[in-house]
Amino acid sequence: MRKSENLLFSVPIPQSSGISSKMQNIGTMKNNGIEIQLSGDVMRGEHFLWSLDFNLTHYKNKITKLPKDEEGKYQEIISGTKKLSVGHSIYDFWLRSYAGVDKANGDALYYYDITDAQGNPTGERGTTNDRNKASYYYCGSAIPDVYGGLTSTWKFYGFDLSVFLTYQLGGKFYDSNYASLMHTGSRGVHWSADIMNSWTPENTNTDVPRVDYNNSNQSIASDRWLTNASYLSLKNVTIGYSLPKRWLEKVNFNAVRIYASGDNMGLICKRKGMDPQQSFSGTSDFTYTPVRTISFGLNITF
Repeated sequence: MRKSENLLFSVPIPQSSGISSKMQNIGTMKNNGIEIQLSGDVMRGEHFLWSLDFNLTHYKNKITKLPKDEEGKYQEIISGTKKLSVGHSIYDFWLRSYAGVDKANGDALYYYDITDAQGNPTGERGTTNDRNKASYYYCGSAIPDVYGGLTSTWKFYGFDLSVFLTYQLGGKFYDSNYASLMHTGSRGVHWSADIMNSWTPENTNTDVPRVDYNNSNQSIASDRWLTNASYLSLKNVTIGYSLPKRWLEKVNFNAVRIYASGDNMGLICKRKGMDPQQSFSGTSDFTYTPVRTISFGLNITF
């Protein structure tokens, strides 16, 4: 476990000051977790070897202290898709909750808390098509349940094959790239093919609102764009062949190995085109995903 104090946060301040926020060393945070690594030979023979290297990490994060207001309550800081609050993680999403599509007119609907006469939540929810009336909720965390990697290596009569995989199970990913492709009709901007399933009078059984350029409620930030961040990535595959030493005696070489290697060979995740590996914080941007690279080589040892 590790406790970090005097962490730097961007703190909102009154707009009358002329700026919206300032950086302050105000926070305390606790991190804890476990990491497991297993390595060994699964099978070993005179001319055959199969070895595995596996690691797994489980990690938790919690804010334990923030400045208090005049009433002695801990303050909260909204930062993009997150809300920093004591007892929660810096990776917890704070968003409107998407309730689907109004089948009558195709409006996007969002949940809101029903309150009593004193303004206290009753525990029940209603739905609204007004973004300003929608309530915000904690909608899960970007932190995965577990993540890690696996390397498997085989050697057989001079041939060798190595496969390196990375994985993540659980966690949420806010796919803003996908959200931007599901816009309401901006000129010159690509659409996702999913927009073909948008609401029309003939297609009412859908979770994609109608296309309406003048309705800003249709594609606002919400948990509609949160996606399971689990993935399996094939990071590297390398295959090689080492020439027998009896072939090398005449040329005075100690070893000769020919190989081919491929990096970033494949990714399996919830949505095609999404890359949960972009950021541990669970948000996407417009950076390019890792480039697939295939190379060939020859190693000679004298």
